[in-house]
Amino acid sequence: MLAYFDLDKVTNALQPLLVASEPGRFLIDLRAVQFISPAGMALLRCAMKRCQELRYFGRDSRVILPHAENVRTYLRRMDVLDGIVRFTTEDDRGRRAPTGFVPMEKFEDEDQAGRAAVRIVESFRLETSVAKRTLENNLCEITENAVYHSGIREGFACAQSWNRRMIEFAIADHGMGIVRSMRQNPRHASLSDRDALEAALELGGTGVDSLRRGQGLWMVSQAVERNGGSMTIRSGPVVYSQEGARRSFRTPAQPLPGTLVAMRFNLGAALDMADILESAPHDDDGFFISFED
Repeated sequence: MLAYFDLDKVTNALQPLLVASEPGRFLIDLRAVQFISPAGMALLRCAMKRCQELRYFGRDSRVILPHAENVRTYLRRMDVLDGIVRFTTEDDRGRRAPTGFVPMEKFEDEDQAGRAAVRIVESFRLETSVAKRTLENNLCEITENAVYHSGIREGFACAQSWNRRMIEFAIADHGMGIVRSMRQNPRHASLSDRDALEAALELGGTGVDSLRRGQGLWMVSQAVERNGGSMTIRSGPVVYSQEGARRSFRTPAQPLPGTLVAMRFNLGAALDMADILESAPHDDDGFFISFED
């Protein structure tokens, strides 16, 4: 199951995609998949993209779609596999439904990342401007991080709403990962894997060249706490999990190349962060002051 709370299973299942030994010929067998979430789709897309760049995918590569018709149709509509390998069947794509989900968005620079975030949130037609603005800000921060810190200037995002009560977002890249990116900053060069990811979640933690960077993951974490939602960050050898105000770190059996950020927000709960943002330190121009020179 490529599901939100089964990311260990997802990562373990995708390990063969990261160590393929026969360039030019590859088979992805998804017949047993019964359920897939945005987080699972983002991981699958990044794993395949990584193999494509390593030239593992060739003309003889193919994908066998799931037996479950609803999952097969969902994968088609979400554009997860398009443009990478050919399919074993030529069934109807079904394409996009008007609301409820957002197909895979690819972005290659910060402007594209910001526009992708806005398109994703706008597609859900939220009733309040506060919810829309909060989600746009949070999603923009994560998509722009994927471009700025990954080292490859490419990322993917997709989203799904559940019964109009919950929205799930997933943003992933197949770059260097948060831990390696953090260690490029002399302030964090000696941190352990866990401490590096924890530092990335602090206000100003990811800032490298300016006092005006480094609030993205902190802001998202604050929004998740306020909303009672959930977030998982998986990058390299560390996993961060947050359920409301509860936070934890662990080391999974299999590391994940790149970074995945998966979030769930409850539409019926608080999404106004104005007081949190106002209480953070700012300079005279209104930007966060996040750490000392």
